[in-house]
Amino acid sequence: MDLEPATAGRVTSLLRLAYHGATFSDHPDPNRQEWAYSSSDGTVTTPGGVRLFLDGCEPLVLAETFLYQTHFAGPDLSGRTVLDAGAYVGDTALYYASLGAEVVSYEPNPLHFEQLQRNLGLNPELARRIRTVPEAIGPDGTFSFARTRSAEGALEEGRAGPVTVTSRSLASVFDRAGWNECWLAKFDIKGEEFQVAREPALGRIERLQVEYTVSRSTGDLPLLLGLLRDRGFAIERVYKHNYLRFRLREHGTIQARNRRSVAARAK
Repeated sequence: MDLEPATAGRVTSLLRLAYHGATFSDHPDPNRQEWAYSSSDGTVTTPGGVRLFLDGCEPLVLAETFLYQTHFAGPDLSGRTVLDAGAYVGDTALYYASLGAEVVSYEPNPLHFEQLQRNLGLNPELARRIRTVPEAIGPDGTFSFARTRSAEGALEEGRAGPVTVTSRSLASVFDRAGWNECWLAKFDIKGEEFQVAREPALGRIERLQVEYTVSRSTGDLPLLLGLLRDRGFAIERVYKHNYLRFRLREHGTIQARNRRSVAARAK
């Protein structure tokens, strides 16, 4: 029997999550790290209680966040502030909020931002700790990028041509959030990490998690590491955040800590 496209897509996503290590149960036990799936609305619930729509969400991203704990920054983030730059569909924002953090999320892609809002609607208690902004992180001005294709292959909003959105510098982000400092910033901003690494305001962040992609136009990994060190950060890890075949000199994640906090911890 042929399945409806939406149903077939959900089944494929479930199989991919299972491949990555998710265990599903009709009566999930958080102590056994089991997930739940609701066929009525096409949502999954993580062992930590975060609900997300499967439609429009890449299973590998869910695995990175909720299975591999790629973005782990501690078991209790109560009272911490987190900048989630490149929020995708809200997985990292919900992950950090579920640990107690106050999160400000920037996501410029209109399709992803809509899905982010839908996922926040599934988690009203966590959504109270998350502010969302449909803008990019980068130089103050505007930023343009190609439209995303939906799961059915149609161009976003049925339009051709690029998307143009407002872009905010880190200094502007801090001003709008009312922050003097930020405890953690997660950057997944598709090459703009090289620009952000040059901003003086980066020094107002205690911890960094930077997903990087090098190119001829942006620079290489040693350049990015040098920029972060110049802004006062000690590099703690450079690592692969999933199983895909890429070289760390080309793509990966950097964890770094402001040397001020390193010095304070050593006293």
